[in-house]
Amino acid sequence: MNQKSSTIRKLLLCHSNRIKKVGMKMFIQFRNTVYSYLPHTDIIADKYHVIR
Repeated sequence: MNQKSSTIRKLLLCHSNRIKKVGMKMFIQFRNTVYSYLPHTDIIADKYHVIR
């Protein structure tokens, strides 16, 4: 999977009714896309990228 917002958006729209939590690196485009399409979903920072 690539890191384009359009790819993330398609994935979120296909599965939006089943997604409760999202684990990801805190790349600003990812975070903004998740917030805009899944405003009530918990976002969990990826431990690897936080420590790094």
